[in-house]
Amino acid sequence: MSYLFWFDILGTIVFAISGVLLAAKKEMDPIGALVLAVITAIGGGTIRDIVLNHEPIFWITESTDLYVAIITSLIIMLLLRYSSSV
Repeated sequence: MSYLFWFDILGTIVFAISGVLLAAKKEMDPIGALVLAVITAIGGGTIRDIVLNHEPIFWITESTDLYVAIITSLIIMLLLRYSSSV
C-alpha cells in the first residue's frame, strides 16, 4: 500500500471527526451526526467525481473510505458520550 492511500485514510478520519464534533456542538442526534460526518468525510471527493464526470463515484467502487468514515464517526461519538472531560 502506498503513502497516498494512507494519507487518504488519514484525511477521511480527520474530516469524519470534524463532522462529529460539529454535530456535537449543534447537539444533533446520533443519526444526524453520522450523516454529517460521512458527508463531510467523503463529500469533497464525491463532488470532484461528479464535476469531472468520473463514473462510478470513488466510494461506490472502493468503499474503504465510506467504512472508515462510518467507523470513525461511531468511535468518536462513543468517546464524546462517555468521556468526562468533554
